[in-house]
Amino acid sequence: MGLISQFLNISLKGTCQSCGAGGPNLWACLQSDCPYVGCGESHSDHSTLHAQVK
Repeated sequence: MGLISQFLNISLKGTCQSCGAGGPNLWACLQSDCPYVGCGESHSDHSTLHAQVK
């Protein structure tokens, strides 16, 4: 499975690792060693909070 396919699968079927919110507004961390997936601005914005800590 390619990187784009993996990202789409996470965004559409995954959940935020901090609050459990479902897609489609999820963001995957792009750091090569980080598997974090967080919700976006339309929910609790855990993806931005994660990026600020990294």
